[in-house]
Amino acid sequence: MIIGSDPELFVKRKGEFVPAIGLFGGDKDNPVQHGEIGVQEDNVMVEFNIPPCSSEQMLRDYMHLGFNTINNLLPSDHELAIVSTAEFNPKYLKSKKARESGCDPDIDAWEMGFRRSIPMTDNFRYSGGHVHIQLSEDEMDDFDFVINLVRSLDIHLAVPATKYDKDVRRRNKYGKPGAYRDKPYGIEYRSLSNFWIKDYIGFIWDGVHKAYEYAKEVEITEDRKKEVYSIL
Repeated sequence: MIIGSDPELFVKRKGEFVPAIGLFGGDKDNPVQHGEIGVQEDNVMVEFNIPPCSSEQMLRDYMHLGFNTINNLLPSDHELAIVSTAEFNPKYLKSKKARESGCDPDIDAWEMGFRRSIPMTDNFRYSGGHVHIQLSEDEMDDFDFVINLVRSLDIHLAVPATKYDKDVRRRNKYGKPGAYRDKPYGIEYRSLSNFWIKDYIGFIWDGVHKAYEYAKEVEITEDRKKEVYSIL
């Protein structure tokens, strides 16, 4: 199993959330490379991208390297914040970049369609800790398997993650069940926040593997939707 991630982080200065805009450079099309770690600004957050990982230890090493890379780029009076939701002073949200949402719509593995983009009309911003999963060509071409896998990720990752990530506000907006995007190498599972990127990496590694094996063996039908939605 090959896994990657591109977590988003908030920045604080003197205890106040401030935009990462102008501090790191880079964007989704042109991240700034710092060795093997790509860094970019995304809305008011900073995001880092890691190489694909083939072991839990590799995932741990690169996630820690990514966090430390960003931390070392920060001005001395700033700090990183691993939180799911941040409320900003409206004065920081006037720029076009601070109002931009994701460029591509999410696919919903339960409703079987695209989700509408959520307009940013308030002062809250939400972080992602998305998980990228490599699949074989046959698996990518099998739409039913992809849907089954995403539903299994809800069951084996997003549902148990509520023990660690108590942020209901984000779940009601960006952490809804079944959120994914197709990628040339597989899928990007998008329901999770950044809660896991330091202390729960093993939970993610194990959960992805459990979800994958379960999806190969069990068809997850619509009647499981109520069970998942009652928690998420």
